[in-house]
Amino acid sequence: MTAKSHSTLLSPLQTARRLAAGFALTAVERDERGGTPKVERDALRHSGLLGLSIPVQYSGLGASWSETLAIVREFAKVDSSIAHVFGFHHLMLATRPSGHRHRHREGRRHPQRPGAV
Repeated sequence: MTAKSHSTLLSPLQTARRLAAGFALTAVERDERGGTPKVERDALRHSGLLGLSIPVQYSGLGASWSETLAIVREFAKVDSSIAHVFGFHHLMLATRPSGHRHRHREGRRHPQRPGAV
């Protein structure tokens, strides 16, 4: 299911709450056992939420930072490691120099600092 088709079924926050409810059922056991939350990461991947902060014109959901943070907080209520990975994913998308949020800068010349050689 694509992010676009999924967003028409449930809001991103509703989707996150549904996922978080499932994550909560196994969080303590997974934490005690250690390892990686593969099943939970796959559920997150299939939910369409990895495209949350990507603009709609690039096939994302176009969420704002406050909407993205609200979803990170939903996950953090039940599983801090999943919340961390999800939040970091969106942070990396937004801060990459070649990322979608910086395309408007392409072709622009950055002024040199005074005294720079």
